[in-house]
Amino acid sequence: MHHPPLKTLITLIAFLFLSVHGNQVFAQGTDFFSTPEKKKVTPPKKVSKPKALPKPVPKPKPKPKPKPVVAKKPDPKRSISDVIFLLDTSGSMDAFLPEREQSKLNAAQQALTYFAQNMREGTRFQLWSFNARLKKHPNSPAAGKSGNVVFEPIGGKTSKVRKHLIREVKNLETRGGTNLYQSVFQALRYFRSSSYQVPPNTTRRKIIVVLADGQDDGLSQVKLPNVLDARRSNKDVKIRTIGFGITTRDPLYQVLCQMASDRKSCTVAGDAASLKKIITSFSEDR
Repeated sequence: MHHPPLKTLITLIAFLFLSVHGNQVFAQGTDFFSTPEKKKVTPPKKVSKPKALPKPVPKPKPKPKPKPVVAKKPDPKRSISDVIFLLDTSGSMDAFLPEREQSKLNAAQQALTYFAQNMREGTRFQLWSFNARLKKHPNSPAAGKSGNVVFEPIGGKTSKVRKHLIREVKNLETRGGTNLYQSVFQALRYFRSSSYQVPPNTTRRKIIVVLADGQDDGLSQVKLPNVLDARRSNKDVKIRTIGFGITTRDPLYQVLCQMASDRKSCTVAGDAASLKKIITSFSEDR
């Protein structure tokens, strides 16, 4: 029997082995190929959306500050005085002035007429006369006979108000006693009443001018202490007093100086010329 050579037998065995386990040999003997393992696919994590932040609440806008009310500057050519002129028309005003051929009333009328004709525009003026009673004279034809006398600008040189005031001064008459204290007291109260009206955003000077020739006759319950208390409560009202036809030694002068706002606001006059000068200076804006 003829046996194949050993070399041929070894080759045959190797071929059979490779036919069965070829993949393993290649896998073991070399590293150039291998079946890659399937990687586990991890699903992506769900990323939660961030919660929306609350919208900031807008701060309320500050309210604009109201503009301050600025008082109007007075016109230097116009007066800002509100004047109540208290004129004594008691019976003693019929007496003649010392060394003058003119009664006190006539001299007062002359001075007031001059004032009515020449007072500065813008002045608001009221004429009150007093004897046993107090009378508030209407300062314009529109007021008629009503007792509601109000301040009204005097107007121009030929205004109806000026002409009406001149007529009121001309028609003044004397009568009875002297109710001085009550008249001053009432004038002070007027400036605190609802009847006294001031235009918006304006400043007015409040003035009371008192012209008297005799002492109070005690015809009312209002006495000097009541007047002085009212004056202290109304410091914004300037009271200026004139003793007419008297001297500084007269007891009336001392009384008038007590009622006046200060010592400089108390004086005496002896005739129409000096009275004109005093009345004009008392109502000027200084």
